[in-house]
Amino acid sequence: MRRGREVVRTRRAVLDTWEAAAVHDLRVATRRLQTALDLFEEILPRGPCHRLLRRARRIRRTLGAIRNARVMRDLVRDLERRTTGAERALVKRLGRVLEVDTGAAFADATLTQRAGLPKIRRRLRAVLDELDPAAQVPLRRLIRDRLSTRAADVVAACVRARYGGTEAMHGARLAVKRYRYTMEILREAGRAGLAARIQEARALQEELGAVHDLDLLIGALRRVRLPGDDGSLRVLLQDKRREHRARAQSLMAGFLKPRGVEIPRNMAVKVPGRPRPATKTPRRPEPRARVPGRSGLRAWIAP
Repeated sequence: MRRGREVVRTRRAVLDTWEAAAVHDLRVATRRLQTALDLFEEILPRGPCHRLLRRARRIRRTLGAIRNARVMRDLVRDLERRTTGAERALVKRLGRVLEVDTGAAFADATLTQRAGLPKIRRRLRAVLDELDPAAQVPLRRLIRDRLSTRAADVVAACVRARYGGTEAMHGARLAVKRYRYTMEILREAGRAGLAARIQEARALQEELGAVHDLDLLIGALRRVRLPGDDGSLRVLLQDKRREHRARAQSLMAGFLKPRGVEIPRNMAVKVPGRPRPATKTPRRPEPRARVPGRSGLRAWIAP
């Protein structure tokens, strides 16, 4: 299995160097392996396949702490170059806090992964040993069923993300990843005409990833409560998130339109720098005069 060999190769690179690029490559390799196992589950042995899925998921989640800490550190370094004065001092202070988190995540992952990673090779071999060599891959039906299912998942996730919430945008990002990796595997298996759709999914995934990374940094800023922070740093990050969110939702609307899905009216969001459309204040109805009941009508008319 090509995806399995890729996981083994990137695992070695992580254990040797622990560089950010190697960590990223291993996480991507485990996602691609998981997508391949899900795609061809009909011809794979169920028990060994399930155990391999659990191990791949465990590797990815353990490395997620390192990935998140290093992404936030890189964002902070980028902000240091873009800010001045008091804002820059706050950014540097946040960076020092995140350096501690990065070191803790690195130490935890090192201890866990050195003990757990070597077992994935045996689990890969168990899947191959129980695989039926005479099994036929129903490629045409896989293309019809799996690809349409993944596309429908992206459509549903894009509609849920129309408000731009943190969890909904992250869910859309995961759905786009699964859709893209499925198309890449099917292209390798001989399916033609997927290049444009893969490029579309990659562009959307990048913008959704930028939103997710900024959400992580905004959450970290909310937790640490830096002294001297008057909220300006959070506003700066939220403005940057709004820009990426606008681009992501524009790409999501472009994904929905050719598929015959009605684009929600609130899909378009305000881009920073553009004036907001004027909104009319609804008129309140004038209060009605109070008319007394029949028993008090005589006293009301009398002088």
